[in-house]
Amino acid sequence: MPPLAAPATDEMGRDNRAPGAIFEARRGRVPRGHRAVQAFYGEVIAISSQNVEIVRDLMEQFMQGDVAWDALDPQIEVYDHDILDAGEYRGHAGVIRWIEDWQEGLPITSIDLQECIDAGDAVVAVFLLRARARGSDVDVKRQDAIVFRLRDGSIVRFDYYNSRRQALHAVGLEE
Repeated sequence: MPPLAAPATDEMGRDNRAPGAIFEARRGRVPRGHRAVQAFYGEVIAISSQNVEIVRDLMEQFMQGDVAWDALDPQIEVYDHDILDAGEYRGHAGVIRWIEDWQEGLPITSIDLQECIDAGDAVVAVFLLRARARGSDVDVKRQDAIVFRLRDGSIVRFDYYNSRRQALHAVGLEE
């Protein structure tokens, strides 16, 4: 396999590649700013970590009770595969309505980010959710996941799933 070419950069030294661009690497050789993952057929590839960092920052802000509006495209689409008849959530107002719908039925007490998985133009965020069912003493603790779709460094869509397996399947990966 030929050695890695230097990343394409602009005059300011910023990476020009499309988010999620994949570059083959020799085993153990990964360019700075990328992370190594085991490819489907066992070869090691390096994947841009830009999308992962955007999602990680968004999740960290959300865990602190804030929303990283600058990371969300103004026309973002939200699909919740965990709420029956969830309807459509579009734009920043839709994100607010989605959060309110979640809090109405199952108020979240904590979210602990466990991992972010780079899947090209998508990132799977896996987290441990703790909540208390409204009107009861029943505590809920489960592993959920969100598939974030990004374009030009902005989150344009996210799909909420109630398991890591479902989220991985949605991006063509398996456990």
